[in-house]
Amino acid sequence: MRKKEFSLIFVPTTSCNSSCAYCFQQKKKKESMTLDNYEQAVLRLAQYLRIKGTEKLNFYWQGGEVMLLGVGYIKSAIKIQEKIGRETGIEFKNRLQTNLLLYDSSWTSVIKESFGGVLGSSLDFPNLYRRAPEISIEKYPLMWLEKYKLASGDGIRVNAISIPNRRSFKIGPKAFLDYYRKDLGIQSIQLNFAFPFSAGGRLRKEMENSLEELNNFIKDLFLYYLEVRKDHHFEISPFENILSSFRDRGIKQRPCIFSRVCAENFMALGPDGSCALCDCWLEGGEKFRFGNLIKEEPEVLFENTFRKRIFKRLDKILNEDCYDCPFLQMCFGGCPVRTYSFYGDIFHKDFYCPVYLTMFRIAAERA
Repeated sequence: MRKKEFSLIFVPTTSCNSSCAYCFQQKKKKESMTLDNYEQAVLRLAQYLRIKGTEKLNFYWQGGEVMLLGVGYIKSAIKIQEKIGRETGIEFKNRLQTNLLLYDSSWTSVIKESFGGVLGSSLDFPNLYRRAPEISIEKYPLMWLEKYKLASGDGIRVNAISIPNRRSFKIGPKAFLDYYRKDLGIQSIQLNFAFPFSAGGRLRKEMENSLEELNNFIKDLFLYYLEVRKDHHFEISPFENILSSFRDRGIKQRPCIFSRVCAENFMALGPDGSCALCDCWLEGGEKFRFGNLIKEEPEVLFENTFRKRIFKRLDKILNEDCYDCPFLQMCFGGCPVRTYSFYGDIFHKDFYCPVYLTMFRIAAERA
């Protein structure tokens, strides 16, 4: 029997050594959580979740840039988890996302011991928006590649997170996918779709106007992936998740954008103790926050008014947008933060609905 799980997106710092154009944290005050506050917040959450029957807490370390905190901080935080685990019976599973630019071999042991020797890192191809204050758009992939080779040489598996952009559309799906699987030897790619939470006017218009191009690109990419996936040890999310849902009648590992109600099993914790649905919502201001886990008891957060509104979203979408969709049980209207970013409220289906439909139709025919 599968253990009852809860996922915490932990943002221990909003400081970052990159300045990517579409980052939703650009205007955020730079701060980091102390280890004392970390222990207090995690203990409170673990005690509450255990009472509710949770056995496993998936801990997603994100930022900002986590590696700015240093190896010592991570090791101390993991020891605190182990202590809390013994006290509460909660099992912790840690995953790390980093831009990789600060990686050196001093990180090898902690990544292997505490993160299963795997980390996720963002690299778009071709690069159009990722940069750092002293690293240009052109040089950014070269710096990333240098660190990727070092990590791989240390026995660390690096999974790529990629946001296709207009340059990706021009080079086409074959060149795009072959770069990751052949040139880099990446075993896993997670595709993300951008949203304009803090994006400027030009970039927002680009996102809004490129939906058809993105849809065509994803269609061709999925079809090419189906041609080559059997002969290579790699996978693309969410393609593989969707394929498994048609083969096995249920998504075994459902991406958060396709959660029935993501608030059921997800929450984000920021460096000041603030909590929201995910790291994206932490940036949206007080009206989107559930409360503060350092200052308030978890019961207050889980009874928050905005969190309860998330649970009402599906009924409204079902009645107004998705009532006759054959794939409703696949995506449940999509991601609320992307919905809000494009439409200004959560009670619509996801802006990227046409792209999701394309993926579902291909999977239904080919699985």
